Amino acid sequence: MANYRLLPGVLNRLVAWFLPPAEILLAIALALGLPHAEIAATGLLGVFAAAMAINLGRGRRYIDCGCFDVSLRQALRSKTQTRSKKSTPSSMVNSV
Repeated sequence: MANYRLLPGVLNRLVAWFLPPAEILLAIALALGLPHAEIAATGLLGVFAAAMAINLGRGRRYIDCGCFDVSLRQALRSKTQTRSKKSTPSSMVNSV
């Protein structure tokens, strides 16, 4: 989270601690077909797309989110952000 340079230090740690369990719970909610899970997932994907867009706008292309193994790192590109933006409307349609 800190590598995106969007939040103050204290919030970075809080969000980094909260986000993985929240994503797991959201995945379970989606798998169980719980109401509004799709809307929550769409919102989260939109936040990720916005974070990427802000950093692309700042000219920052190499951001490690720390999500997976170091060998899976990839540059932040418009293609990555476009993929997230395209997924957001389709997940909204699926939730209706």
